[in-house]
Amino acid sequence: MTDFEFIFAVIAIAGGIGFTFFIFGNIFKLIRTKINKNNFNEEAFNRLARAFSKYKKDSERRIENLEAIIAGDEPEAQLKSNAQSKIDTARSIEIDAKPKKVDSETDDSNLRNMLRE
Repeated sequence: MTDFEFIFAVIAIAGGIGFTFFIFGNIFKLIRTKINKNNFNEEAFNRLARAFSKYKKDSERRIENLEAIIAGDEPEAQLKSNAQSKIDTARSIEIDAKPKKVDSETDDSNLRNMLRE
């Protein structure tokens, strides 16, 4: 075996070992990312759930108002539905011991931002 063949063999072995470590390193990084992705942030989940429920209630209230306008109902029907929604809201309020953060953004844009994350 000549010097050229020996150097070529050593370089090929070193390159093959390096390539193997690179491939296995990327595979393990993908596995680690997948495992960490499954862990969810409970606080963010609760904020998102509250934002969805608020958005749903607001949408239902708007739809009821539009239906009342289209049907030509009396304003009393609107007042009753608003009073009922306030009662439902009062029943579903939970008191948190932690102080809430005050954001300058509106709730709709907050929901959109959480969905984009």
